[in-house]
Amino acid sequence: KGEIMTAIEKLENEEYQSLLVMRYFNFRTWEDVAYELSVSLATVKRRHTKALEEIGEKMNRNEPL
Repeated sequence: KGEIMTAIEKLENEEYQSLLVMRYFNFRTWEDVAYELSVSLATVKRRHTKALEEIGEKMNRNEPL
């Protein structure tokens, strides 16, 4: 859990950070996350994908998390 939070905190986009924390640490539904961020459900899912891609890219470049 600590490593995951560290990876999330390394994201430059704070909205990506909030989205991931709400979803995976606060166990919020996609709809709740969309409401909290004042965006559509499709936007939340798109941003979620981009956030995970950013984390994956950092890991593939062996950047410290």
